[in-house]
Amino acid sequence: MKKEISTMTMNEEDGLKELQDCTLKIRRGMLGAMRAIIPPLEIINNEKLYVYAKDDEGRQLYNSFEDYTKAEFGFARSYFSKLKCGYNTLLEQEQHVEPDVIDKVVSPRAAYEISQLPKDSRETAIKELAAEAGKGNITAKMVHDWQEAKKQAATEQMPQMTMKSCLYLMKIQGRRMTMRKPRR
Repeated sequence: MKKEISTMTMNEEDGLKELQDCTLKIRRGMLGAMRAIIPPLEIINNEKLYVYAKDDEGRQLYNSFEDYTKAEFGFARSYFSKLKCGYNTLLEQEQHVEPDVIDKVVSPRAAYEISQLPKDSRETAIKELAAEAGKGNITAKMVHDWQEAKKQAATEQMPQMTMKSCLYLMKIQGRRMTMRKPRR
């Protein structure tokens, strides 16, 4: 990636240097904490730094952010979106959860799974899963299993509906109808 062209303007040199710095941070971050790779990726995407990558003849290597991430790191833009979603969720939770607990979420998949939980249960999930993990990290499977256990518990607490109520509910959902007030 360190292909410098002598005919570059000062702006292009700065852009290439920043792209190289961000790429190095991402490569280091991919080996460690997931949260280390999002800020440099956002800089590259937002400032379109990928256009400063040139080949030996001075031609632009990447036309889009997705081309850049596929070639350099092997993932598509959709994966970046999931990473960013998980990252933003962890940033939100830093206000409510201790930093050492948040640091147990190192897997991008686990962070994404947490981001898919209802907002009001994320804090509880992280705290309970961190306690369950002990000295280990919170995994995506742990988050998924936690969510399934909560769904199961909620289902068991629901009162049994009559067959007529179930059929009526299915009819409403099937037709995307709304419940009407009963006539008097």
